[in-house]
Amino acid sequence: ADRVKQNANQGGQPAILPRQIRTAIADLTLRPRKEQLRQVILAVCAFREWTTPAELAIWLDILPDNLTVRHLSPMTKSGLLERRYPDTPTHSDQAYRSPDRHWQSLLP
Repeated sequence: ADRVKQNANQGGQPAILPRQIRTAIADLTLRPRKEQLRQVILAVCAFREWTTPAELAIWLDILPDNLTVRHLSPMTKSGLLERRYPDTPTHSDQAYRSPDRHWQSLLP
């Protein structure tokens, strides 16, 4: 599967990821280590204002439900990510962002 997906529609506008993040996504193995995958998730969520599980799932080639259960929810509980709708975790328009907006420092 092609891991480097540059565009996802958000309100009809393409969301372009910077080359450094696209490279990190392309470098992920078929079954990446949890730490490596979460580092990429953090970088994407720090770069963009809000990112939906569907967008991340497309870019990372992961099922959205698995992504949410295995990564986004635990990362939110540990304070690494914030929810757009914190009181409604299953909100249909739920999106995530990193409180640390310095995405460049999150990637090698």
